[in-house]
Amino acid sequence: MMKRKRNRILAVLFLAAVGMVFVFANIQKKTEIVWYLSDPEYFGIDREDMQPYQEVYAKRFDLFNKRLGKLGIAAKVVFKYLPDSYEAAAEEEEGGFRLEQELICSGEAIQTLLQNDPDADIAQFSSMEYDRFLPLDSYMESEGMQRAQAAIPQEIWDVNRINGTTYQIPRGNVCVKEAAYCFRKSFLDQYRVDLDEEKIKKMTPEEVIQWLLPYFEEERLLEGGYYLTNAAYLDFSDYLLGEYMPVLEGTTNNLYVHMREKKIEDGFSMQRIKDAFALYQYIYENNLDAHDSPGSLSARPVFTIQNMPGLKQLQGSYDDAEDIVSVPLGNPFLTRSLGNGVFSGSKHKELAVQVLAASVYDEELSNLMIYGVPEEDYVLSNGYAVGKQQGTLSYMGTFGAIGNNLIAYPNESETPDKEERTRNLFHEMQPDLYRNFVPDWDEELLKQMSRLAAVYQEAVRTLQSSEVPDLEAFLALQQEKLEEAGRDDVMHKLQEQLDGWEE
Repeated sequence: MMKRKRNRILAVLFLAAVGMVFVFANIQKKTEIVWYLSDPEYFGIDREDMQPYQEVYAKRFDLFNKRLGKLGIAAKVVFKYLPDSYEAAAEEEEGGFRLEQELICSGEAIQTLLQNDPDADIAQFSSMEYDRFLPLDSYMESEGMQRAQAAIPQEIWDVNRINGTTYQIPRGNVCVKEAAYCFRKSFLDQYRVDLDEEKIKKMTPEEVIQWLLPYFEEERLLEGGYYLTNAAYLDFSDYLLGEYMPVLEGTTNNLYVHMREKKIEDGFSMQRIKDAFALYQYIYENNLDAHDSPGSLSARPVFTIQNMPGLKQLQGSYDDAEDIVSVPLGNPFLTRSLGNGVFSGSKHKELAVQVLAASVYDEELSNLMIYGVPEEDYVLSNGYAVGKQQGTLSYMGTFGAIGNNLIAYPNESETPDKEERTRNLFHEMQPDLYRNFVPDWDEELLKQMSRLAAVYQEAVRTLQSSEVPDLEAFLALQQEKLEEAGRDDVMHKLQEQLDGWEE
């Protein structure tokens, strides 16, 4: 009897041991997925703790992996640090930073990453190197991708395709751009300036400056620390958004796609840009930026031109701390947004797609990666996520690399019904598909474009911050520099690509 009882106990212990081995084996079966981040600071990681192409750690990353397990995704994500192009350019130059080198590094960031870590699986999408990412269309019928498609408005998917193919899973930020005249609210109140928005919309920047000039006739720097404007804050790339698209977004360059004529144009040959250069000189020569006035370094411009990467309809309560009144100029349009993609060379493509899809369809993952650890990094107050260290949250959502802003908690600057309101607004907009034009940046074309961008940047900086006695002679000299740098060849190559481009 005792023997049978002992045998039963041994059998139970044996089965328990087998079960533990089975559980342990399942835990061990989790496949490592390597996800690269360019902004680990957003996740609370100190810069001194970052080493290029090495793992970075935050508590929320552990919780991210635990949540994946609950979703039935057998992956363990390891997050690593991808240096941005500015850092890479500075290292390349050794003696200092140049835009030219930064542009080359930004166009080769993924190539460099894969050379340093062939096992990488996921990173922020780079349209300049889209062919290094996995086309996702064949995965769209999987359960995870179907949930991801439902979580992101179709219009965002549409506007982020390249040559008809989906290479990234976009995040839920509202990818809308609209040029706006922006005015200092405290100045308007202090000097009792009546802002007729409908009239202002019809003015050119030159006319707005002339309208404000009487307030600054006697003093260029007013009581309260106001000056009229600074040429560096009048970005005509933003002002021309409705008609022209920069060939290379995010850099100072003046090659544009004319949207209606489907034509590559050189900004130095466009009359509207020449007018902008003349305006820059008018501002500097007449000290409208108060550069000759004591105390100007701490002063604030009354008038600027900005690109609004969002819609006022999605804004919650107005933040008086921003001290800005925006007058949108009309013609808002959907444009490419940032998301993440899986590398075409990933050894675990299907699993990496599952992980990436979960990051945009699962609310818990989105809140975790956008706001952090509950009660430690943020608290919920009246339905709003209130961060203990707010920094990159606004009514446009978050600029963090991971998470779907539409399904995450609203922050205090957002409208609480942001998802419903966004979907309704998008139905009223049509994406301008020419804005999806992405050139094929081969090595030669990228280097040529980087040389052009450097000439453009230096010329614009000179016009904005110093007196140029003979503007026509200065512009003629820049044209010569551009010709020497291969502008005509670049324009020809880009025009050929644009002519053959179809969405």
